[in-house]
Amino acid sequence: MKTFFAVQSFKTTISALGAYKIAIRELHGLDCTIIPITDGGDGFLDTVKFQMPGGKIIISHTVNANNNRIKFGMYEINNCIYIESADIIGIKRIRRSSDPFKRTTKGLGVAVKKALRSGKKVYVGLGGSATIDMGAGFLKEMGVNIIKHDNTEILKDVTKKRQFKKLFFIPDVKNYLEGQKGALMYAEQKGVKLKKKNFLGKYYNRGASILNMKKTCYAGAAGGLGASFMFIGAKPINNNIFMERLIGIKRHIDKSKNVITCEGRFDEQSFKGKITGNIVDYALKKGKNVYIITGFNNTKRKSIKFFLMGKSGLINPKKEFRKQVKKLRTIL
Repeated sequence: MKTFFAVQSFKTTISALGAYKIAIRELHGLDCTIIPITDGGDGFLDTVKFQMPGGKIIISHTVNANNNRIKFGMYEINNCIYIESADIIGIKRIRRSSDPFKRTTKGLGVAVKKALRSGKKVYVGLGGSATIDMGAGFLKEMGVNIIKHDNTEILKDVTKKRQFKKLFFIPDVKNYLEGQKGALMYAEQKGVKLKKKNFLGKYYNRGASILNMKKTCYAGAAGGLGASFMFIGAKPINNNIFMERLIGIKRHIDKSKNVITCEGRFDEQSFKGKITGNIVDYALKKGKNVYIITGFNNTKRKSIKFFLMGKSGLINPKKEFRKQVKKLRTIL
């Protein structure tokens, strides 16, 4: 039976290309189409390069979320430049023990500003960040006057904005900036302690007002960066629409009997604009057999068959992913 495997990265452990290479080896000989994907977060640049080869990597310097100097790569092709926020201000670039309230999006602003100087269209995969600053550091680099909350890097106020018509972003989630189900939903996984979530929630609610982003889809992406991008005129592109144009995911699902995808942690948040959740929803509507390889499952959806990596996946993720792919092979 025809199988489609949409391979996503496991944040900070296995890249989309790394998982893709394992799947290719272990499913060799089967009628299986295997393609790396991204929701705009980790693996964005690898996926773009995979689907649009022949461009060039531009190496430059910026700073990570802890404001330490780093090298990063932009991908240029077809008069466009692609940037991955997770590769600049993501968790993998910093020590997790650092204070989330002191992390900055400045480095992404440096990168975007350099790319825009080329005069080309700039597309930013927006997700997988370690930051919660609502884009304060990013906005300052983009020429916007800002004020930060005391002893934090978090946006308090803005007094001026510029418009960047050639800037686009692909957010990994649809969440609003404000509210309990807004950007705050992802605070704990970035290291924000429970006792500080109320403070952060108040900052986000205030930020939604000053940026004029209340009840705005994508504003909560990457710790509020989505709101700052839209504030300066950047246009959001739904990650599913972006991936559909790039890969033709629905076409692959329509032609297949089995659909497989993967994610580090699969839960109800996966259905709030993430690419994996949308793949699963579409495949189930089309009556496909759906399989998910994941570290941990926190849903009660009985129509999905899960292959769990569990704690072993944290200790030796590549080995455990390979083991689960081999298990899957026996039933395809």
